Amino acid sequence: MKKNYFKNGGLPFRKFINTCNNVYEISTRDANELKTVGITPALISNLKSQVLILESLSTYELDTASFKLKTSERNKLKPILLDEINILRKQLVYVFAKGTSNHDSIFYKRLTDTKIGDFVNIIKNMVIALQSNASLVAEYGVDAERISAFSELVSTFVSLYEQQLLSKHNFKLSAAERSAKRKEAYQLLSYITSVGNAYWKRKDAAKAAQYIIN
Repeated sequence: MKKNYFKNGGLPFRKFINTCNNVYEISTRDANELKTVGITPALISNLKSQVLILESLSTYELDTASFKLKTSERNKLKPILLDEINILRKQLVYVFAKGTSNHDSIFYKRLTDTKIGDFVNIIKNMVIALQSNASLVAEYGVDAERISAFSELVSTFVSLYEQQLLSKHNFKLSAAERSAKRKEAYQLLSYITSVGNAYWKRKDAAKAAQYIIN
């Protein structure tokens, strides 16, 4: 189910931040008057603190870039891995009896259209099958050095896959955290502007006009 994140009350993020900063400045200026209606210096200071927190958080663009980078690196490595598997299969076609676990581990038929999680499990099992039958496959040119190189290739791919999963997980956590912090800041901003506007409405129209969100 798609997650609904808070959208800054309809404001672009940078405009939202600028509005918070502007309201912080004018409410600091008017602190003596506003404290009589519950807008305390601590409340005003809290608005600034929340702005600083928002600006310290990772951005959607940075999180997206990190996720795309890991995906791209993984996708570039996959054809290289598939080529090596194809060669290994041709070399070992007469080594393992069909229907055995080692044969099935090496000669799994669907790789190019297999889901990425299943693909990772398959290549892990291929490494295990090769390492467990090192003496046998060596007779067909797949020596210890070759197995080691293939194992390293698989490890690199698996690492990229796991990093991509972590980036995706962190992306969701970061987006949820940003949403919660933006909502919290917006509610405080809305409260200060609402009370400030009401306070100045009949006392000073120019100041009242400054207590708006736009």
